Amino acid sequence: MVIVWAFYKNESEERYKHWEKDERYAICGGGFPVIEKGVIKGAICVSGLDHMDDHDIIIQVLKKRLLSKK
Repeated sequence: MVIVWAFYKNESEERYKHWEKDERYAICGGGFPVIEKGVIKGAICVSGLDHMDDHDIIIQVLKKRLLSKK
């Protein structure tokens, strides 16, 4: 689910080139894993904008949420 990371790795190293034709994967922004104490608990997904804008929405909300807990 670390999709933006996979997107950048694929762009720079073509590390996930084999995923490009596999319909089970979408190598783009908009997905973010929720990991607690090393265990994946879920995921946050946003879709409908440019994939980097989708990812930015997730980051903005997470920052706001984490800062409000301090």
